[in-house]
Amino acid sequence: MAETRRVSSARPSPARHRPGARPVLPHPPRHNPSLRVPSEGPLEPRPPVRAEEPTPPEPVPRPSRPAPVPPRTGAEQLVLAVLVLGLILNAIALLRHAALSRADLLLGTTVLLAGVALLVLMEVYRRTG
Repeated sequence: MAETRRVSSARPSPARHRPGARPVLPHPPRHNPSLRVPSEGPLEPRPPVRAEEPTPPEPVPRPSRPAPVPPRTGAEQLVLAVLVLGLILNAIALLRHAALSRADLLLGTTVLLAGVALLVLMEVYRRTG
C-alpha cells in the first residue's frame, strides 16, 4: 500500500527578529535633589505678626441623655418574633443529642450565629436612626 504525503501550502515563517540587549539605565540618586529654584538675593524677613489673645472655643452643647429609641412597628415586631422563634428552635435542635451529622451541626451553628448577628444589627440600626 502506498503512503500518501500531505503537502502544506503554508510557507515556513521567517525567524523572528529579536531585539538586542536592553540598555542599562542609570540608577536614580540616593538623595532627593532640591526642586526649588535658587533665589537671586536674600529673602526679605516677614513682617512681625501681632500676638492676638486666643479666644476660647465655644462649648458644644451635648445632650445629657441619648435620644429616645423609637418604638418598633408591627412589621418589625413580626420579623423579630419569627427570627427569635427560629433561633430558639435551632438551638433546641442543636442541643438535643439527636443523630445529627457533622455537616448538620456546622450548618445549624452557622445559621444560629447568623441569626444572632442579624438581631444585633437590627438593634444597632434601630438605635442609630
